[in-house]
Amino acid sequence: MQNEIITHQFHSRAAKEKYWRTHLAAQGRSGLSQVEYCRRNRLSKSTFGWWKQKLNKSGSPPCTLIPVSVVTAKNSAPFKSGPQTSSGLTLIARSGELIEIGMDFHPPTLALVLRTLEKM
Repeated sequence: MQNEIITHQFHSRAAKEKYWRTHLAAQGRSGLSQVEYCRRNRLSKSTFGWWKQKLNKSGSPPCTLIPVSVVTAKNSAPFKSGPQTSSGLTLIARSGELIEIGMDFHPPTLALVLRTLEKM
């Protein structure tokens, strides 16, 4: 197929892997089917599927920690015990899901949610 991108243009296997990880993540966030995503991006459906299977078997890439800043909104009320009105932390998964974690979260449940998301 002449419209498909040829992956042998990459100089290293690591570059190919990074390229396909990027496309796999983008397809997951896009809401498009695998077939439609490949059509719109001129990708081989079979190659896309092969990389998806290969990278799912090899696991996720190592986590990268990034610095964050914690800021308090001006005129915010001090913390009071009682029913929560907002979460203590919001995580954004690679696939785009937002996970709000309350101040009184249950660590085993959070661990289960994170493991489940890693498999997606």
